[in-house]
Amino acid sequence: MASRTGRSRLTLVILVLVTVTLVTLDVRNVGPFERVKSAAEAALDPVVSGARRAGGPLGDAWDSVTGYDDLKRENERLRTELEIERGRDLANANATVVLQEYLAQAQIQYVTDIPSTAARVVRQLGNFPGFTVDVDKGSSAGVKVGMPAVTSAGLVGRVVDVAPGRSRIRLISDPEFELGVRLVGGEAVAIARGTGRGQPLVVSEGIDITTPVAVGMLMTTSGIDRSVYPPDIPVGLVAEVEVDPGLNQVLSVQPAASLESLTFVTILLYDNAL
Repeated sequence: MASRTGRSRLTLVILVLVTVTLVTLDVRNVGPFERVKSAAEAALDPVVSGARRAGGPLGDAWDSVTGYDDLKRENERLRTELEIERGRDLANANATVVLQEYLAQAQIQYVTDIPSTAARVVRQLGNFPGFTVDVDKGSSAGVKVGMPAVTSAGLVGRVVDVAPGRSRIRLISDPEFELGVRLVGGEAVAIARGTGRGQPLVVSEGIDITTPVAVGMLMTTSGIDRSVYPPDIPVGLVAEVEVDPGLNQVLSVQPAASLESLTFVTILLYDNAL
């Protein structure tokens, strides 16, 4: 009886050592792992079979090794499912942000009496010397060349090209872009011009030194007769004030709308643009 017990203990020790060795080899991605494992299974199968019939711990120990691949496969499956679910969460979050942006552009307060159509930007500003973006609304939605484009923050630009389902908008940052502006609370009308991507607009004519101007004042579209733009659309905030030799005040105006990251715009179907 003592001899049989000793052999069982010896067998258990061998199985434990084999178990540790095989697991270590697999974790370390040793190439011949499968060959070693198969050989070990064949050599120890009679002992393990006897241990299973006896209901002892030896069979359980061996099963933990031979079932290791199944555990790995199950872990990989669960990990894959987790990544898929995480991707769905991110997609849903992005869809929520896009919807919020769309609603913000579709519910502009300062032009509620002007017919409009909301459009999604389908071509952003690229790494080239251009000042236009393309949107997914065109003549089939009533859009025409010259119509102004805005966001909930303020003026973005005007339509310069139209197709049935697409339009191109020139942004106010274009150095060739000009528009009539007015300081809120004042009567003086001036001309604002673009100065480049990421740069402020400049107002260099029409604001003489007798006109009170302070940093932070709002400038809007002037809305003078036959203007392309309706009155009172926010254009930007005064960021700097200087005086030129002709005693005109030169204003740097930071655009109210974020021109570098447009997702949706609203095109105003404004009659004076026709």
